[in-house]
Amino acid sequence: MTYLYHTVPVYDGRKSRLRVPEDLSKIPDVLPRYEEKILEDSLALVAYTVSTYAGKGARKDQDQVNLHIHYAVLLSTEKANNASGNEEGNAANE
Repeated sequence: MTYLYHTVPVYDGRKSRLRVPEDLSKIPDVLPRYEEKILEDSLALVAYTVSTYAGKGARKDQDQVNLHIHYAVLLSTEKANNASGNEEGNAANE
């Protein structure tokens, strides 16, 4: 996956059981890379850090924020039933 001109590694975690936070630093060593297209409605864990810095020029009074995406782990590609909390769908199941 490419994000702002940088390649973000995506790992396949669909058949693994991850312990959070213990396993997060080991993901690149224990999970295989996922090279296929990520399907719509997939579930993924995204590891990122946030940094802030003081604005400059016209925005000197506003803090600026950067999000640094390190990697993603694909957790599921199965579409969940009623994952959106659709009220109509919930009423039909009652």
